[in-house]
Amino acid sequence: MYAVFGGERPDRVPTGELGVDAPITEAILGHSTYYRAKYREKAALWDGKRDAVVESQKRDLVDLAQALEWDFVPVFLTYRAGDFAQPMAWIDESTWQDAYGRIWKHSSVTDDVLCVRVPPLDDAAIDVLQQPFVADESELELVRHVVSTLGESHFLIGRTAIELRDSGPVMGRGSVDGTFPDTYGGLMMDMVDFCIRVKRDREFLKRLLAAATDRAIEVALTLVEAGVDAIVLSTDYCHQTGPWISPRDFEELVFPLLKKEVDAIHTAGALAIKHTDGHTWPILDLLVRSGIDGLHGIQPSAGMDLARLREMVGPRLVLFGAIEGQVLIEKSADEIRWQVQSQIAQAGDCGGFVLTSSNSIQAGVPPASYLTMLDALRDYGYYVS
Repeated sequence: MYAVFGGERPDRVPTGELGVDAPITEAILGHSTYYRAKYREKAALWDGKRDAVVESQKRDLVDLAQALEWDFVPVFLTYRAGDFAQPMAWIDESTWQDAYGRIWKHSSVTDDVLCVRVPPLDDAAIDVLQQPFVADESELELVRHVVSTLGESHFLIGRTAIELRDSGPVMGRGSVDGTFPDTYGGLMMDMVDFCIRVKRDREFLKRLLAAATDRAIEVALTLVEAGVDAIVLSTDYCHQTGPWISPRDFEELVFPLLKKEVDAIHTAGALAIKHTDGHTWPILDLLVRSGIDGLHGIQPSAGMDLARLREMVGPRLVLFGAIEGQVLIEKSADEIRWQVQSQIAQAGDCGGFVLTSSNSIQAGVPPASYLTMLDALRDYGYYVS
């Protein structure tokens, strides 16, 4: 990984994942896990099993990285010791309201926990975000374990703790990206409300995003101080056909904050990777200009062709991708192997490429398909010296 980020061509294409959902982890390790177990993990916390959840995260993330021979490993803040907040009110058997007025729903299909209603934010939200962030030592338990166990052998990437997305009134407790709304771990703001306020309440948004970014920088630097090598800023700026806001609005509202956080991460001695799904062509130049070291979340089905992307950004920017979940779910082993070979040829010839999924290995992906992807990497991912 250091060779890839250093502009050198390594002996082989590296790999890893920002997350592997519990069903796939359990199939690979052969036992139950709370790591990315979603609702089951949340229910265990409500039952007072915080220590068991964190021990499972520590054990199973390390074991998974070693079993799959990953080169990079994600780490994140975990749950604080003590009581975990219970739902304030159950609306029905799968829907509840938290202490901050947000409505959450459990999907029986994916076992995920989704925020379906967020109260509008006001100046009180900015006041909350401006309170100093200080991590409790128990929140660093997972990070310290992974650093002590894998820090010498693996590249460690700090990410937003999506596990902690409901652990704060305005923003997920462990978010490392406050530059844009993200109800899946970051700034808890309804996207429709955000897009309306871009035109009607711009000055408030500037203050809100500035405060959220400053908070995210504090979390990111906490992870860097604990020993991670890079931070991945994980808020999606784009959807399937383009950015959520116009490139002009993005340049005014978001770009200065993205650059500020990237600069802060670099000053602290770490690398900055930007994750965003979707069709990013209209803002790609701004992403590159921010100084990011890597781009994650590349989505070919949204028009993000790897060969064209490599041609436009050159060898300096490290590309992470780009085997999409639908490929792993729907395609045959031979087709998955062809995708791996093709993407290495498109983006990895000069180095600067890390083979990953386009997002994470999510529930629904057959474990055998993910293992086929990794086997193909070992067959096609070595560079000829």
